[in-house]
Amino acid sequence: MNCKLLFVLVLLSLLLAGFNLPGDYPQVVNLTPAAVEQNLDGELIPINPYSYSSLGESAAAYSTRTGQYLVLWEGDTEGSIKYKYIDGTTGETLGPSHQYLLEEDGYNPDVVYDKLYDRFLVVWDELNCLGIPAKCYYVIKGRLMRGRYQDGNVYAGDALTIASEHSTSTAGYDLREPAAAYNETDHQYVIVYRYGRESAGAYYSIYGQMLGAGEKQPQELTDPFSGFEIRTYPSEVEVVKPDVTWSQDGGTFLAVWQKYHETNTDEIVGRYLYDYYRSGFGQVYGDGATKLAPYNEGPDPLTYDCSLPSIAYDRSNKNYVVVFEYKGGTDFASPFSVYAQRLKGAYDPTSKRINYAFSVEAADSQAEYQVRPEIVYSGLEADMY
Repeated sequence: MNCKLLFVLVLLSLLLAGFNLPGDYPQVVNLTPAAVEQNLDGELIPINPYSYSSLGESAAAYSTRTGQYLVLWEGDTEGSIKYKYIDGTTGETLGPSHQYLLEEDGYNPDVVYDKLYDRFLVVWDELNCLGIPAKCYYVIKGRLMRGRYQDGNVYAGDALTIASEHSTSTAGYDLREPAAAYNETDHQYVIVYRYGRESAGAYYSIYGQMLGAGEKQPQELTDPFSGFEIRTYPSEVEVVKPDVTWSQDGGTFLAVWQKYHETNTDEIVGRYLYDYYRSGFGQVYGDGATKLAPYNEGPDPLTYDCSLPSIAYDRSNKNYVVVFEYKGGTDFASPFSVYAQRLKGAYDPTSKRINYAFSVEAADSQAEYQVRPEIVYSGLEADMY
């Protein structure tokens, strides 16, 4: 993680920890680098110290019952996914230095924790090939892993196909970039993903799958061949980087993504999902998705591209928080800042937003780029980072 992104995440924790009422507007706190450093506890943890090549997407989740983290990332060989357990108290990495979840054909891992059974559900997109001559395509896969590191016994179930639009007789669509969330009340997972054609280089739809937790293995609740549609756009609009989380107070999931358009403003869009599987009744609230940004009514209006959202639920203030990139100009050299938007924790057909978007870390020159923000709630009251 680079220093600028780390500064953004620490600053965001301080801003959001100060919220008291849903309508409050956060006060900007100016921190010096020394003040930020005081909020860092411990040294950097060398999770993959022997790699000499670029590593890809990463994800992490925390077991509240064992106090251990599970960290995953795209490995240093094409298509590999690695994992590591970390002791949350000591920062010690557990097990050998190189542990593979998948040695080839896997990308974009994500992970979510299930407290009921003390286990993690790991999801990723995987390249599969069928038929002769072989036709290759991407599907969404998943696997349960234990909440505590056990040498030689970290898996809590076999790998399973969560969603696939292909068979030996059907062309179908490619499914990529899964994001997962877990409903602690009804014990159900939701996985959202991009849905399109890899050969055409375009994804116009966001789809989802819902799974029951199941004592031994997640239970398929929706059709693994089709899933359920969250939003589909015309062919000139592409969707990028879906994310999802769950509100225990509002009883909803909220999925967000970037709506990309080559000629128009890029937007952050969201849609509320039911917190449990509703057979035959649909899984989405309302008639359509809602633009979350660059919509703004505040003194610092957003008028240009917003991209790459990440979402968390703030249990203290009972609202969702989305962070995203904001490009404050139309030319190629325009700087990137990080902004956030607070959304209601339960579906409201009249308005989803609590207040207007606010700056988390603004670029102070044309050359600055604050990019790829991520946000996660710690599980502690009024403490987000």
